[in-house]
Amino acid sequence: MITERLTKIATVLAIVLGTAGYANAQSVTVAGVEITKDAALAALLPEKYREKGLRAEFNPPQPPFSMIDDAGKPYGLLIDFGNAIAARLGTTLTLGRVTHDSIIPALQAGNYDFMLGTDADTEARQKMVNLVNYMGYGVSLVVKEGNPQNLKTGKDLCGKRLAVLKGWSPPNYFDSLSVDCKARGLPAVNITTLPNTPDTILAVRSGASDATFVSTPTALGATKAIEGGKVMVVSPKEAPLGWNTQLHGLLVLKQNEELTKALSATVNSLLVDGTLKKLFQQYGLAENMLLDKVIVNQALPDTGLN
Repeated sequence: MITERLTKIATVLAIVLGTAGYANAQSVTVAGVEITKDAALAALLPEKYREKGLRAEFNPPQPPFSMIDDAGKPYGLLIDFGNAIAARLGTTLTLGRVTHDSIIPALQAGNYDFMLGTDADTEARQKMVNLVNYMGYGVSLVVKEGNPQNLKTGKDLCGKRLAVLKGWSPPNYFDSLSVDCKARGLPAVNITTLPNTPDTILAVRSGASDATFVSTPTALGATKAIEGGKVMVVSPKEAPLGWNTQLHGLLVLKQNEELTKALSATVNSLLVDGTLKKLFQQYGLAENMLLDKVIVNQALPDTGLN
């Protein structure tokens, strides 16, 4: 059952999952897309990464971005993206799995060189890491199939049970919902934090929670992956990519400016030459999520969840 498989994936401990190497290749194929090494970009990479390769952390299960199959092999858009980065730079990439709330601590501990993820660019994160943004989207509600409680925005969650992902930034991101409820004389939102995105969606499916807020592409990907459906995605009609649109991208430690420069230039090249667009198409993701060019460290104003 897909439900059991998602739950099993969500409980695997952090491990190193393998290395992809392109150090001696001038051109390789990643997910059916040809990637050519760029000598000028490779020259931007600090020598230690050219010699020893790059170590990237990722946080599955986060369909369609990163998952792990029954054999323990990682797959998904971000895995292909990471391999494309390594191929463009002509180096190796070693992947390691972390939990969402340990992403930045793992970088600070020196366990990884960058986060191969989709984290939102926030002022709080910018104090610790550089964000190499290449996407922009918001969050959507996931509710029971048919939306029996008619939950359309955050304003409808007063007195309801909301499942959220542990490690959201800032930590009080959802507190504004209860502040608004109390101002209207309504009960606060009952919030439960869970370790992984599929856990929050499965909580809605099982009836343990009434709704969850999830990044829009992950909400769409995860609901498709759940056998039998029983959940649906709700987003504002005027903003199909979700509420509170933010920029999203890779994370690199603040002090690692040379690596930030090399990765931002490399990701930008994959944007400009259409590689990322082709990868997005393979996973059924909306191309309008992609930026025209990489933007480093730009937190957008919080527009709320209503």
